[in-house]
Amino acid sequence: MLAIAVGSLLLLGNLAPGVGTLVATFGGIALAVLLVCLDFLDPPLERRRLRFRSKLKLIWQTLPASASFGLLCLGLVSLPLINLLAIPLCITAGTLFFCDRIYAPPA
Repeated sequence: MLAIAVGSLLLLGNLAPGVGTLVATFGGIALAVLLVCLDFLDPPLERRRLRFRSKLKLIWQTLPASASFGLLCLGLVSLPLINLLAIPLCITAGTLFFCDRIYAPPA
Protein backbone atom coordinates (compact mmCIF):
# COMPACT_ATOMS: atom_id res chain seq x y z
CA MET A 1 0.00 0.00 0.00
CA LEU A 2 2.90 2.34 0.77
CA ALA A 3 4.52 1.72 -2.61
CA ILE A 4 1.22 2.25 -4.45
CA ALA A 5 0.35 5.44 -2.56
CA VAL A 6 3.76 7.08 -2.78
CA GLY A 7 4.39 5.75 -6.28
CA SER A 8 1.16 7.20 -7.61
CA LEU A 9 1.99 10.59 -6.07
CA LEU A 10 5.42 10.45 -7.69
CA LEU A 11 3.83 9.54 -11.01
CA LEU A 12 1.54 12.55 -10.79
CA GLY A 13 4.48 14.72 -9.85
CA ASN A 14 6.36 13.41 -12.87
CA LEU A 15 3.79 15.08 -15.13
CA ALA A 16 5.13 18.51 -14.17
CA PRO A 17 7.85 19.48 -16.64
CA GLY A 18 11.40 20.01 -15.41
CA VAL A 19 11.27 19.87 -11.63
CA GLY A 20 8.68 17.08 -11.55
CA THR A 21 10.99 14.65 -13.29
CA LEU A 22 13.80 15.42 -10.86
CA VAL A 23 11.53 15.06 -7.83
CA ALA A 24 10.04 11.82 -9.17
CA THR A 25 13.50 10.37 -9.82
CA PHE A 26 14.85 11.07 -6.36
CA GLY A 27 11.54 10.14 -4.75
CA GLY A 28 11.49 6.83 -6.60
CA ILE A 29 15.03 6.04 -5.50
CA ALA A 30 14.16 6.97 -1.90
CA LEU A 31 11.05 4.78 -2.01
CA ALA A 32 13.05 1.86 -3.43
CA VAL A 33 15.72 2.28 -0.75
CA LEU A 34 13.05 2.29 1.95
CA LEU A 35 11.39 -0.85 0.63
CA VAL A 36 14.69 -2.70 0.20
CA CYS A 37 15.74 -1.68 3.70
CA LEU A 38 12.43 -2.95 5.07
CA ASP A 39 12.80 -6.21 3.15
CA PHE A 40 16.27 -7.01 4.41
CA LEU A 41 15.66 -5.85 7.98
CA ASP A 42 12.36 -7.73 8.17
CA PRO A 43 13.55 -11.09 9.60
CA PRO A 44 14.82 -9.72 12.94
CA LEU A 45 12.01 -7.16 13.13
CA GLU A 46 9.33 -9.73 12.38
CA ARG A 47 10.81 -12.08 14.96
CA ARG A 48 9.96 -9.48 17.57
CA ARG A 49 6.48 -9.12 16.05
CA LEU A 50 6.75 -5.39 15.47
CA ARG A 51 3.99 -3.55 13.68
CA PHE A 52 4.69 -1.81 10.37
CA ARG A 53 4.67 1.65 11.90
CA SER A 54 7.21 0.53 14.51
CA LYS A 55 9.44 -0.83 11.75
CA LEU A 56 9.27 2.49 9.91
CA LYS A 57 10.02 4.32 13.15
CA LEU A 58 13.13 2.20 13.77
CA ILE A 59 14.37 2.85 10.26
CA TRP A 60 13.70 6.57 10.67
CA GLN A 61 15.61 6.67 13.99
CA THR A 62 18.72 5.12 12.42
CA LEU A 63 18.33 7.10 9.22
CA PRO A 64 21.85 7.80 7.97
CA ALA A 65 22.96 4.23 8.58
CA SER A 66 19.73 2.61 7.42
CA ALA A 67 19.61 4.73 4.24
CA SER A 68 23.16 3.79 3.29
CA PHE A 69 22.41 0.14 4.07
CA GLY A 70 19.30 0.26 1.88
CA LEU A 71 21.12 2.05 -0.95
CA LEU A 72 23.97 -0.48 -0.94
CA CYS A 73 21.54 -3.40 -0.91
CA LEU A 74 19.50 -1.82 -3.70
CA GLY A 75 22.64 -1.51 -5.81
CA LEU A 76 23.64 -5.13 -5.18
CA VAL A 77 20.17 -6.54 -5.81
CA SER A 78 19.79 -4.53 -9.03
CA LEU A 79 22.72 -6.28 -10.73
CA PRO A 80 21.77 -9.44 -12.62
CA LEU A 81 23.37 -12.70 -11.47
CA ILE A 82 25.11 -10.91 -8.60
CA ASN A 83 21.74 -10.65 -6.88
CA LEU A 84 21.69 -14.43 -6.45
CA LEU A 85 24.54 -14.13 -4.00
CA ALA A 86 23.63 -10.66 -2.74
CA ILE A 87 20.18 -11.52 -1.38
CA PRO A 88 21.38 -13.94 1.34
CA LEU A 89 24.31 -11.62 2.04
CA CYS A 90 21.98 -8.63 2.46
CA ILE A 91 19.64 -10.55 4.76
CA THR A 92 22.61 -11.52 6.92
CA ALA A 93 23.88 -7.94 6.85
CA GLY A 94 20.42 -6.69 7.82
CA THR A 95 20.34 -9.02 10.80
CA LEU A 96 23.80 -7.91 11.88
CA PHE A 97 22.82 -4.27 11.34
CA PHE A 98 19.81 -4.80 13.58
CA CYS A 99 21.85 -6.51 16.29
CA ASP A 100 24.69 -3.97 16.24
CA ARG A 101 22.89 -0.68 15.60
CA ILE A 102 19.24 -0.98 16.56
CA TYR A 103 18.97 -3.64 19.26
CA ALA A 104 22.39 -3.13 20.79
CA PRO A 105 22.43 -3.09 24.59
CA PRO A 106 23.65 0.18 26.08
CA ALA A 107 27.40 0.19 26.62
